[in-house]
Amino acid sequence: MFRRLALSLTILATGLVAGLVPARAAIDTSAEHALLMDGASGQVLWQKDGLVAMPPASMSKLMTIDLLFGRLKDGRVKLTDTFPVSERAWRTGGSRMFLELGSRVSVEDLIRGIVIQSGNDACVVVAEALGGTVEGFVKMMNQRAKQIGLQQSTFVNPDGLPEPPGQMMSALDLAKLARHIINEYSQYYHYFSEREFVWNKIRQPNRDLVLTMLPGADGLKTGHTDAAGYGIVASARRGDQRLILVLNGLRYPQYKNDYFPNIRRAEEATRILEMAFREFRSYPVLKAGQVLGNAPVQGGAVESVPVTAGKPLNVTMQVDSHAGMKTQLRLNPGLTAPVQAGQRVGTFVVTAPNFPALNVPVF
Repeated sequence: MFRRLALSLTILATGLVAGLVPARAAIDTSAEHALLMDGASGQVLWQKDGLVAMPPASMSKLMTIDLLFGRLKDGRVKLTDTFPVSERAWRTGGSRMFLELGSRVSVEDLIRGIVIQSGNDACVVVAEALGGTVEGFVKMMNQRAKQIGLQQSTFVNPDGLPEPPGQMMSALDLAKLARHIINEYSQYYHYFSEREFVWNKIRQPNRDLVLTMLPGADGLKTGHTDAAGYGIVASARRGDQRLILVLNGLRYPQYKNDYFPNIRRAEEATRILEMAFREFRSYPVLKAGQVLGNAPVQGGAVESVPVTAGKPLNVTMQVDSHAGMKTQLRLNPGLTAPVQAGQRVGTFVVTAPNFPALNVPVF
């Protein structure tokens, strides 16, 4: 079963607030941390210890990519620019792009080296180029995390390696970051769906095998360390519906190398996303500017004012829950004149069986 949402969660795009009612569906996972997010609204549809900080391994490279994409978008960096490979970058261990000491590498190739090959050496090259030093870039990463609302994230390096210790993110923060990258950098997002990359005469496949298993899958990033276990941030789109899934803490002690764990991780993510696309639908609830009722006003020239949510509202929920969906307008008592346009005057509440209640501000 989908485990219950343990805390109130702010819905990113619309100002909605999810309540404490459990969300349930016939899915479970052996992952220690998991979270499913609706890509359009940012609604958290299900989570399992998804708000707990954890070692994110290479999934934290998404923050390195975010900072690089940001400078591409504002023009400070071009895809054809080249960055130098320092000795520190060349000596970086773990998964590598196999960069040559003293060479210069184009930004576009570094993107592919990070996204497809999970190159730790490529991350250090980018960090030194953008931050002056790795340590300067880490400060940028933590500042950026605050800017985009990542509340359970702490960065100590640009690559997710276990040394130095202390790199932590929650599944919720990883999903938020993935959604931000998808929405903010659509012109660069295609790199996440590329299947392989050849550098220095070495052909490396994308470690995200969900790309080959799940129709509509188009990113984002895998990760693995002994502390983190096997993890993945996966996203897929079918029609107008996009889902983002984060899994971490998958353990496969029976295997001595990464080949079978990579397959098992992808199979688990594919299984959950396949079921989620069947179980969840987005339902229109409010139209833009729709008047929901009238709020009584004391001491004014008129006895009441019209109330609206301002923005259109679509709610994603399980198909079985939709039949029992109910809405209620709750107005703040004692509203007195003068009342300003845009003043919050209450809450529009959406409830349904086995669904985290949504509270929508009305104005």
